[in-house]
Amino acid sequence: MQSSLQRQNILRLNPRWLLSGLMLLVGVALFPYGLIPFGRIFSFSPGLFHILRIVFNSGLAHVIGHATIFMVIGTAVLLRFPNLLQRPKVYLGMMLVLGILQEFFQIVGFKHRAIVFDDIFDVFVDLGGALVAFLLLKLVWKISMTFSGRKVDEVVS
Repeated sequence: MQSSLQRQNILRLNPRWLLSGLMLLVGVALFPYGLIPFGRIFSFSPGLFHILRIVFNSGLAHVIGHATIFMVIGTAVLLRFPNLLQRPKVYLGMMLVLGILQEFFQIVGFKHRAIVFDDIFDVFVDLGGALVAFLLLKLVWKISMTFSGRKVDEVVS
């Protein structure tokens, strides 16, 4: 059973780090769209452009890319704020907001079009990647608690 002090400390996010952390996560989510000068790289190597177009232009590659990015971001969030393992709604809500922001910045930044079904699908794929990260880390946490002899229901510290 949790004490009232433990319940109050389940989700203690330092406001000083929260904004910078969210900006970092948005930057990671947008990394492929702004920080890699694809146009310049492709002008030097048309062959590389052709290879990357074949590899990354499929729908499956797009889905795998979205899921992978959000698995990595979700893992980073959960490792930084392990108490979110006890608060799946808060964690998934944050990841949903991040997914929506990432799609919004894509649309505004370079797609320049209205929202279509694919954008909504991408947000759900993002959320799926974040959910996989959550479930894997929750499983690892439970296994580590079992082997350490601690109760599985203890608050992550």
